[in-house]
Amino acid sequence: VLINSLVVDYMSASLNDLNKTGALACELAEAASRWDLDRLKYLDDIEQPNRIQLAFIQIYRNLQLYRPFIPDAVLQFNSAESQGPEDDDDDEIQENVTLVFTDIQNSTVLWETCGPAMRKAVKAHHAVMRRCIAQRDGYEVKTEGDAFMVAFTEPENAVMWCIDAQKALLEVEWPPEILGMSDARREALPDGRVMWNGPRVRMGMHTGMCELEVDPTTKRKDYYGPMVNLAARV
Repeated sequence: VLINSLVVDYMSASLNDLNKTGALACELAEAASRWDLDRLKYLDDIEQPNRIQLAFIQIYRNLQLYRPFIPDAVLQFNSAESQGPEDDDDDEIQENVTLVFTDIQNSTVLWETCGPAMRKAVKAHHAVMRRCIAQRDGYEVKTEGDAFMVAFTEPENAVMWCIDAQKALLEVEWPPEILGMSDARREALPDGRVMWNGPRVRMGMHTGMCELEVDPTTKRKDYYGPMVNLAARV
């Protein structure tokens, strides 16, 4: 009935009234889609509304009536959808980076065999990795257990970070229980140069374009896309 009334009034209105009514309809539609009802309060202040204005006032009051029963999360979801695919594309940021993934070889066995000592070893491992990251202008994307994901803007820095970290790990005073394991024992060349000392840390890297997003909770950058999957499997 309300729609039919609007159609009839449109058909009988003057050109000037049509322009005014069209502008009001556009404003009502935009405000209603975002539930920004404060913008429409002036509708209540019209002293002698005509039939078209009365129709819009009724729509406005219906919106006011139902607004308290709609969760904010639903409104935010609808607002995001209304932006359309073009706005979503604007949010996509791509960045050319070198990603390095690392983890401790056979860490599960080390944890199961010597848990307390492994806890100390991982703490020492993390300290070395983070100190070297800072020295090579890296960005720690995330850490899961004994695994690191690190991003570098320059491939050379990524390579040098791996070398620096491996050398620094040779100098760590590892717990004796860890050094007693086959995957972490100290090994040296005949001339005395140390080749292995402590847990073996595997490292793989890849350079390319990947999608960049900022976590809304932690505010930290994270990377996604095929390039990330490839780097994780090197």
